[in-house]
Amino acid sequence: MRQDQFRNWLDFSTRMAREARPAMNGTRKAALVRLVERLVRDSAEYGLAAITAWDEAPYPCDFFEKWLEAEGHLRWDESRQERVGEFGTLAMCCIHAGFDVAVSPSAGVVGPEFNVGMLRRMYPQGIPDFVAAQIGEEAVRAPDAQPVWL
Repeated sequence: MRQDQFRNWLDFSTRMAREARPAMNGTRKAALVRLVERLVRDSAEYGLAAITAWDEAPYPCDFFEKWLEAEGHLRWDESRQERVGEFGTLAMCCIHAGFDVAVSPSAGVVGPEFNVGMLRRMYPQGIPDFVAAQIGEEAVRAPDAQPVWL
């Protein structure tokens, strides 16, 4: 990925961490922002700055899930056959959505309710061009409650 894409990925992901759960208490929200920022920054040291697609080798989704599991933010649930953990899942949503918007869209992100209002809270000076390019100009002008696919 290009440097501007990496910067946009980091920016979008950390802004989303601040705004995705408005009711989250300040201490927990600050911890989420720090975690998301650290994981995206540190991913460059592991060769992920060269990736151009979420669903292609070296599979950043696997990398981040394993990292979050190792730090205790996710755990494997045998009965559901998936990794679970509210904090780790929210961190993954922020990182994945940021990548999809800034670098290359994938099949989308399942997570917090994404709507235009959340994007406006993330970018109070106006939704930037790289985000508008992903969601479309019509969505940029839509009411706050309008869902968006990230």
